Amino acid sequence: MTGANAGIGFACAVQLCKQGARVLLGCRDEGRGREAQRILQDRYGESSAQLVSLDLSDQQSVRRCAEMVESSPLHGLVNNAGIVRAGGQNSAGEFDLRFATNHLGHFALTGLLLGPLTRTGGRVVTVSSMTYRTIEPNWGLSRTGGIEFKGGYALSKLANLVFALELQRRAERAELNLKSVACHPGAVDTNMIANYVPRLYRIARPLIAWLLNSPSGGALPVLRAITDPDVQGGEFFAPRGLMEWAGGATPVQVRGLHKKMNSAKALWDLSEQATGVNVLSEYQAFI
Repeated sequence: MTGANAGIGFACAVQLCKQGARVLLGCRDEGRGREAQRILQDRYGESSAQLVSLDLSDQQSVRRCAEMVESSPLHGLVNNAGIVRAGGQNSAGEFDLRFATNHLGHFALTGLLLGPLTRTGGRVVTVSSMTYRTIEPNWGLSRTGGIEFKGGYALSKLANLVFALELQRRAERAELNLKSVACHPGAVDTNMIANYVPRLYRIARPLIAWLLNSPSGGALPVLRAITDPDVQGGEFFAPRGLMEWAGGATPVQVRGLHKKMNSAKALWDLSEQATGVNVLSEYQAFI
């Protein structure tokens, strides 16, 4: 579980540990990660949670993380972590930090862990966002300085969705023992939405708080995607309420699916070039 120390990531980790799962907490902030681990271990036992250092913006950190966990029996990977604001540089330096963190880091981590996941018939769940609807799949804008503030986040979350669906298509074609599933949590009352539209959030929150998901509510689509035995690869889960903002998890249709998936090969090629991770080659090297 990436980004497991706060928000819907921590809410998911709580529920998974409660059901007896052992959760590897992929966290960038070691202090907050250790606190999350302590809480989970106090509640559910020493073996319930293990902290794994992971900075998704740094490809070397992604590789170290994969090396640490690849020998573990992995039954699922939840690509959840995300950042909204752009400041700073990723390790390569040429991509928007949000795109590098939210998409490229998860693309590389998934590819590097594909072998262990297929060994168990595992599942990859990638967390997108409602903002995928607001932007066109122009991956050239992922370069540093290529896109403005809000658009950069939306582009990275569209990439998450397209990647999840394309991974399922390629897994089926290669007959891999793997399911790839996408989801989005709706409108969740966390620091992320506050950072995305800070001024509007301060003004509007008292009026729309009843429409927002709590972190526990936002975790429901993720939890269904990773635990429901009847989930099919390529499904997309979201809240069932008004405009998919809140409510229990349900399968939904991707808006503009055909147009978005026409760009999948271009995204995949860019991602392999940027990360140096050839997904099927990593799998074949593992087996």
